[in-house]
Amino acid sequence: EASSDAFEPLRLLLLSPPSGATDLASERNVWAKRWRTEMSDASATEPHVEALLAAAVNVAQKQPGRAAQLVPGLEQRARDRSVCSSWLAEALPRVLTATAVSLAGRATTPPSPAPEPDEKPAPALVPSPELAGELAEKVLAVLAGIALDELDASASTLGNLAEALEVSPGDAEAMAWVASKLAARMGLPREPSKLCRGVEAQGGSPNEARRLVVALLASLPFDEAMALRNSILTAAAGGTSTSVLALVPAVLLGKGAPPADTNSKPFDWSFGTQLLQVACKCTSSEGVGQNVELLALDALEALVVASPRDEVAALLKSIQETFKHVLKVGSGQSPPSARTARGAARCWAAAAVALLRRGGFASEAGGFLKDLLLALEQKDAPVAPFVPVAFQVMMPPNFGSTSSPASAAKLPSLAVQQLSHTVLPALFSSAKAAAASAEEGRGNSAALESAVTLLCALPVEVLCTDCTEELRWCALTGLKCLGADGTNAVFAAQVLQLLVRAAKRGSPWIEDDLQSVVPPLARLCSSHPVPLVRLGCLQVLQLVITSAQGHVLPFKKLIETATRKAVEDRRREVRLVAVACLNTWHCGLTAERD
Repeated sequence: EASSDAFEPLRLLLLSPPSGATDLASERNVWAKRWRTEMSDASATEPHVEALLAAAVNVAQKQPGRAAQLVPGLEQRARDRSVCSSWLAEALPRVLTATAVSLAGRATTPPSPAPEPDEKPAPALVPSPELAGELAEKVLAVLAGIALDELDASASTLGNLAEALEVSPGDAEAMAWVASKLAARMGLPREPSKLCRGVEAQGGSPNEARRLVVALLASLPFDEAMALRNSILTAAAGGTSTSVLALVPAVLLGKGAPPADTNSKPFDWSFGTQLLQVACKCTSSEGVGQNVELLALDALEALVVASPRDEVAALLKSIQETFKHVLKVGSGQSPPSARTARGAARCWAAAAVALLRRGGFASEAGGFLKDLLLALEQKDAPVAPFVPVAFQVMMPPNFGSTSSPASAAKLPSLAVQQLSHTVLPALFSSAKAAAASAEEGRGNSAALESAVTLLCALPVEVLCTDCTEELRWCALTGLKCLGADGTNAVFAAQVLQLLVRAAKRGSPWIEDDLQSVVPPLARLCSSHPVPLVRLGCLQVLQLVITSAQGHVLPFKKLIETATRKAVEDRRREVRLVAVACLNTWHCGLTAERD
């Protein structure tokens, strides 16, 4: 009771009084209204707003009576969010969850024995367990309504809700009660597709929906958690809603999932092969959106990683039987479409990644990679032109600011280094053989593109120390292959990435091969249609000018013409690098004359 006067200002700052209130002109309400007006354009992450939210949430979490005081105002704001300030609309899931958990803790409290005659009764402010349960269910109904209403527009509410469940300090019984009621309000486990409505239709990220599923599974009672897991896996294996594939990694690899190195089978693994076939079909069939294809690859990878050891062989055999006609020439079947061949390469790579990630299946992973290398040698194999796509699935290109590729890699650094010893030599030989034959066509450059992807995934120290010859040949040959038509921009950006890393490490071969480096860079830095490629050319050119100023003087006219054109580039990022490159050039000339 003593905290009433302290909590009331917090409540008024958080929630304006109802329109029918009789004390709107009171000094306290006028003060609170002035503060709410000043904070109306703030975000929930600003320090003063965060301090207000933290204070209100902390009190509500510890005192069910104060949480009950928030319920009417929260319900009103949730029904008409147009009257909410932006920071309150963003913070509603957090405040609602804290309120529900606090009331749930009271609702699950065992009945207290009758007080002794001389014992002080409980404060009247504390709601009874029955009333607390009713209020908590109201709050959870509001919370579920907000989440489901916004699924088509944004996943941010799901993320905020998941975060609120993750950090709530309620005891296990209260959290289980909240998770159970919330799941029921959201139609779970009957309709898991409700969580994914915005993923398939709008190409949204599945991460927030996955995070919410993991948070629910961590809090739900065991039987309800298993029912939710099986419902998601059954829906995904049925193929009726491909968007549910987005939730498969959360079920199989999230917190509380069974370890993959045992033969324990907490799920009905009869769905395994069927789910695998659905994923393969989504990846290789015509008319399937790119976002669904990515979801299917994630599901396939999670399935192979999480399956019991004695189920792995059946899954791998299913993949091989599905796509064996795509990897070999003269299989007796009609030639597959390009989409099917590309999907086969990506599924093959996803399986190899999963085997390398889980460990203990090195020979099986090596067999999958060997099949890809053999396809490269068979120039008429349908999958041969798409082998580089397979390597990009295993080692996704990373053009971020970090100098290490590990941040985007699916494979551990040690596994990538192992591939540089087992796979890179074969790719290097195939690429050199294709270059020597001078045959035209994308299939002849597939080995080179695959080798470049593998080299980009290596740590810089390993790349410039243990793979010097492969780095030099692939970078120079790749630079020679780049055209100004913008095709295969990923390959072009990765070739330039290799040159940037080699130049930063002071590789001497760059200075020895300036004739093969400077003219292509000068040509592409202003003519290539992809801004990232133009920017990469200028970065390499600036590094070359810095390290080999005296040796690039024969290219003076070429460099000055190219950089002056790039200074007028339509993209600001490219113009900034072009100005830096031009300044480096003129400063170097001045130093050379001095």
